[in-house]
Amino acid sequence: MEIRPENQIGETNNKMLDPTTLIEIIVETIDRSDMNEKIIGYAYFPLFLNKEGSNPPFESNAAQYIFNKGCY
Repeated sequence: MEIRPENQIGETNNKMLDPTTLIEIIVETIDRSDMNEKIIGYAYFPLFLNKEGSNPPFESNAAQYIFNKGCY
């Protein structure tokens, strides 16, 4: 899914994501001992931050939030 700030934030857009949306990243590898796929870790990344830019919103009815942008 492609996510862009201009089509996810704003009151005129009916397809906005919930401001508490997180991306779940699963890190997998292949175990050389038995050649089976193994999950070795998880990470969660918030798509949005409070207007101040410090923490993600904790309520889905948050009115003031920004897109969490950067090189991650």
